[in-house]
Amino acid sequence: MSKLKLKSDENLNAAQLLINNQKYNSSVHCSYYGCFQFMKSILCNNLKIGYDLQDTKKGSDTHDYIFGLLLHTMDNFSMQRKFRSNFSGLKEKRKRADYENALIDITDSLNAIEEARIIMSNLKQAFGPLNI
Repeated sequence: MSKLKLKSDENLNAAQLLINNQKYNSSVHCSYYGCFQFMKSILCNNLKIGYDLQDTKKGSDTHDYIFGLLLHTMDNFSMQRKFRSNFSGLKEKRKRADYENALIDITDSLNAIEEARIIMSNLKQAFGPLNI
């Protein structure tokens, strides 16, 4: 199994443990990064866009770059719309959890892990199961 996929699984498991222990801000962070690591794994293993190429955009927003690569590779408009909406929501929650002077509550925390799971499921639908 790819190391990044292992990290993705670990982050999603950590997100659930953090939710169970009422650590909602940290759980959102883990949900987001578990999903993001899965996105990078799909690009590398299913679409053959290696990690070196994915990481060339360090000067700009790498996360938007990875998102854009996946979005523009999808050939289903409905799937693109779902992916855009779910990822934007998850990214916004992560920004609030990590950078804003606000606390995340249980609802946002549960929504974040669900959005991460939906994104991952949609990516599997669009590109097949992770080829590792």
